[in-house]
Amino acid sequence: MLETEFKCLISKKTYETLRNKVRWNSCREQINYYYVDKNGVVLKKRIMIRVREIGGEFKLQVKFHKNSGSPLQICEEHEYDIDGVPDMIDAETIKDCIGEDIGDVYLIGKLTTKRRIYNWDLNTEICLDKSSYADATDYEIEVEYSGEVDKELLGRLSAYGVEFKQNSVGKFTRFYNRCDELNMIKVGE
Repeated sequence: MLETEFKCLISKKTYETLRNKVRWNSCREQINYYYVDKNGVVLKKRIMIRVREIGGEFKLQVKFHKNSGSPLQICEEHEYDIDGVPDMIDAETIKDCIGEDIGDVYLIGKLTTKRRIYNWDLNTEICLDKSSYADATDYEIEVEYSGEVDKELLGRLSAYGVEFKQNSVGKFTRFYNRCDELNMIKVGE
């Protein structure tokens, strides 16, 4: 599946304003458990490997980032059923998912997101996220769409201070950088 979305970090104040002003269709908690290999291949190739838990169900998800340096993020995403959150995912399973042999991948930690979802129309979903990891909490908005993004929607978000102008930094990168900064990353130990 190809995923196309605009995303940006927002302030806590903007998050609270949007949380209170929009009549969100749903709200859920999701936990992302992130994995890397010992040789750093997934980092170099900008491949994100995670197990996502929502409501007690688990999915192994792999994202291949197709662009960088923009608030627009385009990813090829694949999802597989999995039972729980293993400490290690074996090389054969990963090769089946990403198409190359990089060895085993190891759990390095988790990020918890409280996500509010609003369906703008049939082709556009807005996600308002509050994410917690390591010792950090941040706020983000994502506009995932197919076809063309609705200019009226971007205008409305801009009125609340949401500007998709800076380069997008995804949850995994923020998580990894913060954990690395705190010397919390232990691969395969």
